[in-house]
Amino acid sequence: MPDKSLAGKKIAVLVESQYIPGEIRAYQERFASYGAEVHLMSRLWGNPSGRFYSTVEPDDKGNVPPIEWLDVSIDFDHVNLNDYAAVVAAANYTTVRLRYSEREITTGNAAEVARNAPAARFFRRAMENPKIIKGAPCHALWLLTPSPDLLAGRKVICNPVVLADLINAGAIYTPCPAGTPPEQQVVVDRDLVTNPGWHASNALVDAMREQILNPPLALQTDPPPAVPVTPAKRRILIVLSEWGYWGEELVGPLGEFDRAGYQIDFCTPNGRRPNAIPVSWDPSFFDPPLQRPVTSDSMAARVIEMDDPSTQQGKRLDNPISLADWFPQRPYFAAPTFVRGLEAYNRQLVDAQRGIEKYDAVLIVGGSGPIVDLVNNQRVHDLILAFLAAGKPIGAECYGVACLAFARDMNMRESIIRGKHVTGHCLEYDYQDGTAFVESRGQFLNFNMGPPPYALEFILRDATAPGGAYHGNFGHPTSVIVDYPFITGRSTPDSILTGQKMIKCSTATRRCAGGVGKAHIPPSRLAGGRQLHARIRSRRHAHSIGASQAAGAVGSRWHHHDVRQSRQQRRGVARRDQPLSRNPLHPGPAGGDGRADRCRFRAGDAAPDRRSAALQRRHRQRPRQPVPCVSQAADAAGGDRGRSGYVI
Repeated sequence: MPDKSLAGKKIAVLVESQYIPGEIRAYQERFASYGAEVHLMSRLWGNPSGRFYSTVEPDDKGNVPPIEWLDVSIDFDHVNLNDYAAVVAAANYTTVRLRYSEREITTGNAAEVARNAPAARFFRRAMENPKIIKGAPCHALWLLTPSPDLLAGRKVICNPVVLADLINAGAIYTPCPAGTPPEQQVVVDRDLVTNPGWHASNALVDAMREQILNPPLALQTDPPPAVPVTPAKRRILIVLSEWGYWGEELVGPLGEFDRAGYQIDFCTPNGRRPNAIPVSWDPSFFDPPLQRPVTSDSMAARVIEMDDPSTQQGKRLDNPISLADWFPQRPYFAAPTFVRGLEAYNRQLVDAQRGIEKYDAVLIVGGSGPIVDLVNNQRVHDLILAFLAAGKPIGAECYGVACLAFARDMNMRESIIRGKHVTGHCLEYDYQDGTAFVESRGQFLNFNMGPPPYALEFILRDATAPGGAYHGNFGHPTSVIVDYPFITGRSTPDSILTGQKMIKCSTATRRCAGGVGKAHIPPSRLAGGRQLHARIRSRRHAHSIGASQAAGAVGSRWHHHDVRQSRQQRRGVARRDQPLSRNPLHPGPAGGDGRADRCRFRAGDAAPDRRSAALQRRHRQRPRQPVPCVSQAADAAGGDRGRSGYVI
């Protein structure tokens, strides 16, 4: 029984002479089989009807087919476009003829005449309405090239004859996967469906039918809300390289997120399944710089289970989100269509940024792979900037921290970690030989880079200056630094602690946004590395706190008082007669009244004495120094080990 799911829908098909009879029959018969009503239309030049002939080109065997005729009585200038669910411009040279204009052409009006040829104007009106699905097979995209803004940033496929025109119009040529039969080659970009030739007419109809029945969401060009909508269930996005991640740097924080009940989504640059670096699941692997094994038996077992797609854990890495399908690519600066491409990119970027609303935080996993496809990946940078603008925690481990150094607003061109305190793979940990990448599961690429292509420590030192700092903490068992919204882990043994700090930061961020009072997060302040602040309003008090203090860092670069503590306080003895900090990560001794002081002090210390305004001003001028702290966290085997590092 024919599918009647398109019953009541009208389809407009633009035709002219030199049409392909088999293509037109495919539209008439296949759309009709789905219940749609097909209207053939063209430019009739003021006549009640027009007659058009088919192509006279010989076939592959040299046979010239007989001429066929189409009688058309609908002029597209006299129809209401809103009555149609879809518009198709016929393939072959019909669109070349449809671009004709009888107007006189001069140097001054040439572009305007081309844009306003009746058929080009009609198709432009259809393109401006995302509710109308457009089909542009083979040469039909020639109807859009007079208005290149319509194609800027759109993914299309076409006849090779049209390729140069599409590239000049800013379109993104997107061939189908290798091996796709010609009759199945179709590319769908929201409301625009294209194919490279009329042989794929049936596939074009089917793809258009799917878009009519399941309309694509309209492109959102309004700015995202200042405070993104937060769902009841907490969710974290984990970004992984497709060229090898270090096993523990994934399963370490992932185990903490799972224990906290977080939902997890995985993302890779192109949607391919990520693979662990083989030596990261080998307990006997002797790390060259450290001259000792760095992977325990229990951690290796967890990595092996995660890397195996046949296990329950391993299946979680199947079908990760494709960052290339999510975020647009910033146009190449030297592109001849850079302006149009940049406008299209910015329109699509606003829509892509809305995709982070459901996430509480993002984590970039380290390893050698990020060097290849994450660190200098502009889509990764845009993802990070979206989380930054939304005031959400951003975690990064090991060589994944380099992504933060290179992410920057393209107007200011300053790193987002300028003025921040971070950690990352220190120079003492870098290999002199053996930096390798994973080609497929359990298989290294046949390429040994030797040492890393850059010293991450040097990059982070330069990116954080002035006002910030890189802390390698070489010789300490662990190094994790929180300088909100950034949570950075130095290397493999810091993975569990990184996950724990991210949980605390995301919990505190939610508390600021919904538990303490109404939170308003203004746009990012990118100049000079000054990022966003959280304005907290409650019934009891109203004050500004630095985002780092809001998420558990002990003090903010802009809002903190360096205070002199009494002897008892320096010993860590709480004074019960003073208000205690409401720092969500370091709440201080139990029994406090919950009032918040804008201060900086160590976890477990009581609130400091009040100081005169003059002393406060003087101490604010002093350089900010990291405050050492010691925390305990259970390792993979269940035991406790001291984790000394810094919390900024």
